[in-house]
Amino acid sequence: MRLAEMKPGLCVSGSCKAVICLELACVSSGQALDRVTAVKLAGTTKSVYNSMLKTLESLLDMQAPLTFRELSVQFGCPSRSSQVAEEALQRYENGQQVFVNGVSDCTKPLYLTASLYATCK
Repeated sequence: MRLAEMKPGLCVSGSCKAVICLELACVSSGQALDRVTAVKLAGTTKSVYNSMLKTLESLLDMQAPLTFRELSVQFGCPSRSSQVAEEALQRYENGQQVFVNGVSDCTKPLYLTASLYATCK
């Protein structure tokens, strides 16, 4: 909640921040929360609520890892393309030295998106 109050540009009501923090707590503990009710309690529109939720998830580094399947659905690619893109990225990672401090750099969303783009093209 303090982070939401300290971050400039997050111009929403205190109740909205509290409801978003409640949802983030529910997500991290594996509990269910009705999004429609949460938006009503927050007193904002669905788009503002979702935007604030994504912003706070990003600030707190709570974003779910991006997958090829999610990307292919988001961009309307055929279902087979996600499998081919994943195989292509694995081949690239095995053939290249893309390690920074012993950690593979291919885990960043940029590599996943580029691999899917190249596969679909």
